[in-house]
Amino acid sequence: MSNIIANWPKDKPLKLNLGCYNKPIPGHINIDIRPPPETSADLVENIKDLPSFKENSIDEILCVHTIEHFPRTEILPILKRWHSLLKKDGLLRLAVPNMLECMKHYLYFGDLKQLLTTLGGSQRHQYDFHLSHFDQNTLTKLMLEAEFKNIQWWDWTKTPYWYCDSYASSYLPEGKRVYKEGRVEVEGGRLFSLNLEGRK
Repeated sequence: MSNIIANWPKDKPLKLNLGCYNKPIPGHINIDIRPPPETSADLVENIKDLPSFKENSIDEILCVHTIEHFPRTEILPILKRWHSLLKKDGLLRLAVPNMLECMKHYLYFGDLKQLLTTLGGSQRHQYDFHLSHFDQNTLTKLMLEAEFKNIQWWDWTKTPYWYCDSYASSYLPEGKRVYKEGRVEVEGGRLFSLNLEGRK
């Protein structure tokens, strides 16, 4: 067992940030298949299996723009595995590129170059390719098949980690962040991330 898991305070909710790349989230165990310094991972392992964790042991799983890097035939088994690891009423938060917004953007601007990374990944290393694509209907259906309930949008601006650099707050064209009355808003651009959550 990893030291970070063994030393995790028993009175602190166990939260995972899967596929963290170089975007760690405070208060989470940040996990990636690639080790530091290539990533900011606290724990290096394959997120589709998460062998270091027991069933019914995790309070929250956050997976931001990572599940699309798996083949579509593996998505449902992965979601079922994560469901088994969560405690009763545990929370799964997913963020993926939103194909509906991609299509709207292309039809309006007609510039495929702006969408190459969203559609196919940055392709900087062997894991950085997009193999699956989602809209709200397809992702909701998969989450339901994996037995998640209460599926709904989650608002990145209302999370405790709203200030973190995260693909869950991806806008195209890139919007300007402004701070009003203690909260962040984005001026310009459209949210390109499909952010759905569900509970066990």
